[in-house]
Amino acid sequence: MLSRRRKMGTYNKTIENVSEHSGVSRDRIQKALDDLMNNKYITEETKYHKGKRPKVLVVNWKRAIKDGLWQKKK
Repeated sequence: MLSRRRKMGTYNKTIENVSEHSGVSRDRIQKALDDLMNNKYITEETKYHKGKRPKVLVVNWKRAIKDGLWQKKK
């Protein structure tokens, strides 16, 4: 049985991946991510994973849903 690999989004990797996937410039993605972080929709937290302590992005889903940035699937 294959084990699932746990993926954690870091600040720079998120900018890189979203830019590559969407075709939007890294600068625009970075500004949008910074805005979400400044408005407390996303925070950076240090996690312990396999002997490392990366800073990963954590979404405040309750706030994002409440403010209309995300909708739950029905």
